[in-house]
Amino acid sequence: MFHYTDEEKGWTVDAVDEPSSLTVGTEWRKVPSMAVIETVAVATDRSQLELPPLQASIEVDALDDLLTGPSVSVIYVSFRYAGTTVTIGSDRSLVVDVQ
Repeated sequence: MFHYTDEEKGWTVDAVDEPSSLTVGTEWRKVPSMAVIETVAVATDRSQLELPPLQASIEVDALDDLLTGPSVSVIYVSFRYAGTTVTIGSDRSLVVDVQ
């Protein structure tokens, strides 16, 4: 397990490395879509510029609006992106599973 903090970007990462997968959990503090791109880049050990456009996997504006807008309950969204499974919540949780 490793822990990484980047105060400038506003997030921390806790990761568990298992033989066939890597799970990265973090708490996003800025725009949800940017947090997804940054965390997937860390989890896959790739530059953000090497990743495919997030828009090809999910409607980015809708994701940001859904997770940052007013809500009575916690909302979670899961989707596939860049060979990972992303689960992000309105409670500011973000988990990226790499298989």
